[in-house]
Amino acid sequence: MRNYLRYIKLLGTAHWSQRSIADAAQAVNMTSPQAICLELDKRRFAHLRRTCFDCPRFGNCNRKCEFVAAVDALGNQEADIWLIDMDEHDIARRVQSQATLEEVVAWQRIEAYVARYNQQGIRLWEEGLKQEALAHFNGGTELMCRAFPTLWRVLIQERNLMMAARLIFITEQYIRGGIVEPNILTLVGAAHVQGIKELLTDPARLARSTEQTGIEFTPPARIHRVRVL
Repeated sequence: MRNYLRYIKLLGTAHWSQRSIADAAQAVNMTSPQAICLELDKRRFAHLRRTCFDCPRFGNCNRKCEFVAAVDALGNQEADIWLIDMDEHDIARRVQSQATLEEVVAWQRIEAYVARYNQQGIRLWEEGLKQEALAHFNGGTELMCRAFPTLWRVLIQERNLMMAARLIFITEQYIRGGIVEPNILTLVGAAHVQGIKELLTDPARLARSTEQTGIEFTPPARIHRVRVL
């Protein structure tokens, strides 16, 4: 059984934080990856890129998200770019089809508290206090889990399953293509890192959980190609 963490470097980020933007660019420059995998789907990636291109401050703005920053940091490096997240429409559909009225009402009561946890987490992340920031992110996630378990299951657990499965798929593509030691840099929100790591070290559990949740695997989107696989 492969140790996929041997090939995949997971970088946890706090979305839209300046420190995460710097971390993403530094990771690209230090690791020179053959592939970058992003916690995005095609719609969200296109929206982010379009927003940047249409901005009057394009080229002089430090308010990019860390995913766009990582792509920009590639420059002329030869690296494939993969999008590994669930489609946003699939996420919404899965939540809407499973959520109960009680969950929705409970979420409305505590949504502001969860947002506050995340805002405090981002502030701490910017200050370099990443463990303290993770505690706040996890606090918000725990509130979500108690009040709106369906939302938590889809946003965290099920997306972890899809992203881990797609990372394994990508890794196998490179190995079968003759790259013995693929170097894959993956950027995901900090709340996803531990769960994805656990799944990458236990592909059998990943397969069982994917089947139990009824998630249909679809290949990730490769939006920039430098290799034929």
